[in-house]
Amino acid sequence: MAIAKEYADEDERIILIDKPNSGYGHSMNVGIDNATGKYLGILESDDYLALNMFEDLYELAVKNDLDVVRGDFYRFTRDSDGSMNLQYVPVLRKSDMYGKLLNPSEDAECALARINTWTGIYRLSFLRRNNIRHHETPGASFQDNGFFWQAVIHAERTMFVNKPYYYCRRDNPNSSVKDPTKVWNMSREYDFIRDVLMENPRVWERFRGYYWLNKFWNYNFIENLISPEFKADFIRRVSKEYKRALYLEEPSKDLFGENDWSKFQSISRDPEGYIKKYYPSAVKGKDSRKSENNTGKQSLCDTINKDRYTQKIKIRNLPRYASRFIKSCKREGFVPTVKYGVEGVVGRIHR
Repeated sequence: MAIAKEYADEDERIILIDKPNSGYGHSMNVGIDNATGKYLGILESDDYLALNMFEDLYELAVKNDLDVVRGDFYRFTRDSDGSMNLQYVPVLRKSDMYGKLLNPSEDAECALARINTWTGIYRLSFLRRNNIRHHETPGASFQDNGFFWQAVIHAERTMFVNKPYYYCRRDNPNSSVKDPTKVWNMSREYDFIRDVLMENPRVWERFRGYYWLNKFWNYNFIENLISPEFKADFIRRVSKEYKRALYLEEPSKDLFGENDWSKFQSISRDPEGYIKKYYPSAVKGKDSRKSENNTGKQSLCDTINKDRYTQKIKIRNLPRYASRFIKSCKREGFVPTVKYGVEGVVGRIHR
């Protein structure tokens, strides 16, 4: 804080905000509220960026009147001797999209860009006009996902640059992505994203397949990072979400690669078989919730069941589908409610 104050004293453009820790999402929103420039960039505390990043991206943004412009980045680790190991990460999966003026609100493939929001800058008036905010959940886990999706569905002028500017640290043991106690924060974030997308039926229809592909990729990420004792409970919960999504015909097979779609189907249809195949040690502890409670520990499923899970579902053709919707919800342990409105019938499930 003393170093930050020293810089703020020397440069009036620096605004120092000293406040209690209120979580990543809220803190980021406080920063947006207090920003005064034309464009806004993000630098996280674990990381650093090239000195010319903001200058280069700003010049490109002004020249092309962009809402958003993003570059590639490096992931880095350090050895015990201090030497740095760099991994180049392209922000786009399709190289032919670089350097082009894109309209993400119409081109759904922009939703396949990497989530990492700190790789670019955002027109401040664009963020405020569309009320683009971070989800204010506790802690610091995955709130950039919701911000990313809001930017995608609202931006009309975006460009990507195939040049790395940002350096993302991956050897911090205290980084939130290494914390298994935050395993369900990704699920909560995607509940929030779903609500955002479903506010406009046209937006949901355009992006729902991409929503599920991104959610699947992120669940794979969580599956790989969490501690072994949590994996079985995680797969069982995810299986219910996938099964429900398939019943509602929300994921698009055409967007998934063959291996990804096969895994999606496998987890939804036979979670126990998947667990037995990939995490055989978890099978022996299938009734781990009971043993954990006996030792005074709380299981992952105990935590899940205390959380209120909410999901809005647009139901077309009420006479045909409403009864199936209600029966399916009850079978999966959810409580459905149905609301009639000018936009049709919306089902809400929670537990």
